[in-house]
Amino acid sequence: MYPLNEKIKKRINLLFEEELYYECFLVNMFVIEKILFRTFKFLIIQAGFDNKRAIKLMKKFRGFNSLSENWNIFDCSNSNLKVVLNYDNDEMYNKLKSYFKIRNSLVHGSRSYSKTKMKEICQYLIDIDIIDKISKLIKEKYGFIWNKRMKVRKKSVLCQNKSK
Repeated sequence: MYPLNEKIKKRINLLFEEELYYECFLVNMFVIEKILFRTFKFLIIQAGFDNKRAIKLMKKFRGFNSLSENWNIFDCSNSNLKVVLNYDNDEMYNKLKSYFKIRNSLVHGSRSYSKTKMKEICQYLIDIDIIDKISKLIKEKYGFIWNKRMKVRKKSVLCQNKSK
């Protein structure tokens, strides 16, 4: 779909082939998180905030749950993340939610998972082509390509004083 997506997918497939399932999983989840957070920043800027305020706001929304709970605040059509990612049914959204929990457990060392479980998850993410699927959903909904340079707003359009 996009050149960067192809490079990322090639790297993910290489990790999978080399049976580095934990790394493969973490790279997948990092890219998904990057796509969602860049899109969220895009929505904040589209809502009228300047780039500096958008960056400040982004610091308040960390993690998939926080992002999911606050997505509709900045989405012009008031869609929540669950609706945006709901291409089939709730399956992708619910799986992503559980995969982010697994990712957090792995990263923070609070729990480990079997190599078989990680292989199963990675195989699912590769099979459904998750990175392209989410990229396509975001592009269709917002016209935003996550791995291209984002137009930023230097001045907020929220509080402009019309009287001089």
